[in-house]
Amino acid sequence: MASSTSANAIPVFSGENFDFWSIKIKTILRAYDMWEVVENGIPKAAAPLKEKTEAAESTTTTTTKSESSPTTVPMKEWQKKNADALAKIHLAVSDSIFPRIMNSTSAKEAWDTLQDEFKGTVKIRAIKLQTLRRDFENLRMTEGETIKDFSSRAIEVVNQMKSYGGNITNQRVIEKFLISLTEKFDSVVNIIEETRNLSELSVTELVGSLQAHEQRISRRTEVSIEGAFQSKHKNKFQPRGGKSQRRQGNSKEGENKGKFSPCDICQKSSHQEKDCWQKGKPRCKNSKKFGHTDQTCRLKQQQQAGVSETQEAEYQIFYACHSATAKKDDVWLIDSETHPDKISFSQGS
Repeated sequence: MASSTSANAIPVFSGENFDFWSIKIKTILRAYDMWEVVENGIPKAAAPLKEKTEAAESTTTTTTKSESSPTTVPMKEWQKKNADALAKIHLAVSDSIFPRIMNSTSAKEAWDTLQDEFKGTVKIRAIKLQTLRRDFENLRMTEGETIKDFSSRAIEVVNQMKSYGGNITNQRVIEKFLISLTEKFDSVVNIIEETRNLSELSVTELVGSLQAHEQRISRRTEVSIEGAFQSKHKNKFQPRGGKSQRRQGNSKEGENKGKFSPCDICQKSSHQEKDCWQKGKPRCKNSKKFGHTDQTCRLKQQQQAGVSETQEAEYQIFYACHSATAKKDDVWLIDSETHPDKISFSQGS
């Protein structure tokens, strides 16, 4: 895996993540104006060192290195670039990888050797690219997957396609994103397609808009669940009307308790006799409660029913006993000892 000892050091390739390492080393070689000699090698048409004509010296127009053609750059300078690029490639691989390129005489040869082994030959890269294209076309966001996870998965496939030489436009990536989302993003997808120019929209902007919509959906879902939970518990613990009124009456009675002398009717001190609720109501002598007489008292009826059931149960108790003996009349005795020549039979009792 690529690693580095410091921020300015060249990343070292140890056999893993060649795609990432190759991108980093390409950037470094371009910064030192060496990538051209690595990619194409030393041009055969490079100008010899002696070809510095007087016409070139007398011309008033100067040509920069980036504008120079291979024929105007001296061979010695190309050789210097090649040696510097090869040295950087040597420094950018670990000791276990170095033997593979130790005999390479040019930076291009060393680079092609690493690329063929860890990235594959041209034919193999074409096959891998075709596989990645198929993976890209089959990309679909799954239920429960977040925008962050789906975008990371899609961008990884796109980057791999580009590393294998695939040419995919930004607009194609945007379109693939929009048609691969789940149904809950249909509303925001319609808005983006109708109001935005997809050719000018970046992947970063699209992902940001989708994540904002995802957060709004998540908040609404949480509020709905919390509201349903509170409503369920409210209905569960809400008292009935009769009990509620009695509780309110009891609370008021508790507040006024001790303010008055005991009522002659109900013996409570929370109200005066003229305000007693039980005033004028019949009182049962059996249960000592108001609102009914002892003839209609449920407690008395229940007590009588209990006594009746007990008495009836006493008459239903009975005892039964059965005794039996067995007698056999089919037993015969044989006597042959008294008279051996005669056998007598007698039936036993």
